[in-house]
Amino acid sequence: MSSPPAGAIEAAAPATVIDDLAPTPRAAVVFTAMPDGAVLYTTETENYFGLNKTGTFVWQHLYPTCETITEICAALAAEFQGTEAKQIRRDVDRLLTRLAEQRLIDRRSAS
Repeated sequence: MSSPPAGAIEAAAPATVIDDLAPTPRAAVVFTAMPDGAVLYTTETENYFGLNKTGTFVWQHLYPTCETITEICAALAAEFQGTEAKQIRRDVDRLLTRLAEQRLIDRRSAS
């Protein structure tokens, strides 16, 4: 049996945010709601980032609306019933990781 290519294990690992505190939108990000989601524009890099309806829901529930990522997931589960809680958490973690990579959110630290 051969070893996976370098980086394959990292890519396959689930994306997670370091802790459960809900991140906050960066001050330089402009949110514009659209009929099927939203567009985020950052004045720091002059880049756009599109969100579908679910991503928009998550964005609108970042801190201070929700204190924790767990609260965001619970609100999402209540709004979009029929999806398994573990799947919701994986998807939210993946989105938050992408938003952090794009410098659209700031992680909060415990006070």
